[in-house]
Amino acid sequence: MKCIIAFCFLVTTLFSQNKEVAESIISKTEIAIYKFQKEINRSNEHSKINKLILAAQYQVKAVQLFKDLNFSDAISFSLKSREICTQSLTELGLSQSQLSFYFIESSEITFYKEEVFLNFNPENNISTEDIIKPEIFLKRLIISVNNN
Repeated sequence: MKCIIAFCFLVTTLFSQNKEVAESIISKTEIAIYKFQKEINRSNEHSKINKLILAAQYQVKAVQLFKDLNFSDAISFSLKSREICTQSLTELGLSQSQLSFYFIESSEITFYKEEVFLNFNPENNISTEDIIKPEIFLKRLIISVNNN
């Protein structure tokens, strides 16, 4: 009986930790997406919009997985989104010091699983017009994890 209780406690603790890690990573990626969007608007470099849309699609999938309590895959999708953002921000000319907050940390990379993307086919349901306007973009695309 003590083993069962200890096992349940261990599972609950691990579940809670993964949820907290996923929330943190998803929140940080939302900030990276918003930064990427602002830099596209500031630089008038609209050739990067397709990358922004792709990053947004990975993040939307991450939030969906989070809501389905699949924290492990949610983390991977969110990290992939942030990776797209940081690479694109670098291409836009932002320095390493300007991007240091957005880079994937070594503690985060341990959660990253490339194999979760094998069957992912991003839906092209995000319009270029929506993604350029910050107020629409944030309302329609970024879903707050805290609403769970």
